[in-house]
Amino acid sequence: MEYNFSIKPKFKGSITVIFGPMFSGKSSKLLEYIKRYQYKQQRCLVFNYVNDNRYSQEEQITTHNGQSFKAQKISNLSDVLNISKNYDVIAIDEGQFFLDIADIADQLANQGKIVIVAALDASFQRKAFNNILDLVPICEEIIKLKAVCLICKEDASYSKRKGSSKRVEMIGGEELYFPVCRVCFNENLINLNRK
Repeated sequence: MEYNFSIKPKFKGSITVIFGPMFSGKSSKLLEYIKRYQYKQQRCLVFNYVNDNRYSQEEQITTHNGQSFKAQKISNLSDVLNISKNYDVIAIDEGQFFLDIADIADQLANQGKIVIVAALDASFQRKAFNNILDLVPICEEIIKLKAVCLICKEDASYSKRKGSSKRVEMIGGEELYFPVCRVCFNENLINLNRK
């Protein structure tokens, strides 16, 4: 079989994954990418998880520091395949809530789309969100962000939840979660229910 390597695809798709703990700036980094692609006159379409109403009821992404950007709220990621036909860049915030994210992101990238996913990589129990880790072998770029540990002010790679609920999907901000380093994650010296 003979290959002709001089033929290049019309569009070059890619997947970028931005992950880290709560308060590490994932959504802010996602918005930074979107603004850059808009400056390059790329058509951008932004999605957020339908139940993420932490900072606004509006159809938008809102960061912890108050930045916002228009976004379509969806519950089913497969809807993106039809909606995104006339766009160059597809950005997805809170990707951990979409179980089929790796499959959909791969399909979009194979269609020549630039796909950017911001997500937690692990739960408050440091259990991996496997749907996000499934993106790792198929993506072109990985950005692992750190926050600042609320307890000791060192770099934080983990999220901890206040209270005793073990439910994985509990959407919230600083009233429910805070970033911690390895040492503070493992220490149980602080009574989280006291706050």
